Amino acid sequence: LSQKELRDNNKLVAITIMAIIVLFVFLTFVFNFLLAKKKIAIPLENLISKINKFGSGDLEIRMATDDQDEIGELSRAFDLMATNLANVTVTRDELINEIKVRKLAEREALFLKTAVDQVPVGIALADENLNLYYCNPTGLGLRDGAKKTLVEIPKDAFKNWQVLMVNGKPYEVDNLPLVRA
Repeated sequence: LSQKELRDNNKLVAITIMAIIVLFVFLTFVFNFLLAKKKIAIPLENLISKINKFGSGDLEIRMATDDQDEIGELSRAFDLMATNLANVTVTRDELINEIKVRKLAEREALFLKTAVDQVPVGIALADENLNLYYCNPTGLGLRDGAKKTLVEIPKDAFKNWQVLMVNGKPYEVDNLPLVRA
C-alpha cells in the first residue's frame, strides 16, 4: 500500500478507536448516572419525602432500610430520631393530661374544702389511727389547736362533730377510744 493509503488507514483506525472510546465513555457516563440515580437520588428523594411528612406531624413515619451505605446510615439515624421524638411526645402528652387531671382534682378539693368550711358543725378527717388530716374552722374552735389525734380530744367535745375517715366513711363518735389521762 502506498504511504497515503497507510495514513488514511491509520486515520480511519484512529477515528474508529476515538469513536469507540467516546462511545465507551458515554455509555459509562449513562450507566453511572443511572446507578447514581438508583443508589443516591431515589433514596434521597424518599428520605426527603418522609422527612417532610414527619415535619407535618406524622410521627409514625419511618425509613426502614437495610442499605449499608451512607444514605442507609442517615435513614437509620432518622428512624432513631423519629422514635425518640415520638416517645418524648407521648410522654409530654401523658404529662399534660396528668396535669389537667390533677388541676381538676385540686379544683374539686378546693370546692369541697370551701363547702365543708362553711358547715356550722365540726368536721374532721382522720386516718385509721385517728390522726387528724383536716379539721374545718368550726372543728378547730371546738378542739385545742395543739391536738393532733382524735384520741387526744375529750369525748364531750364531739357532740357537734361529724367525723369522717380519710376513705370517706363516717366514724361513730361513740366508738372513739377513751382519752388517756
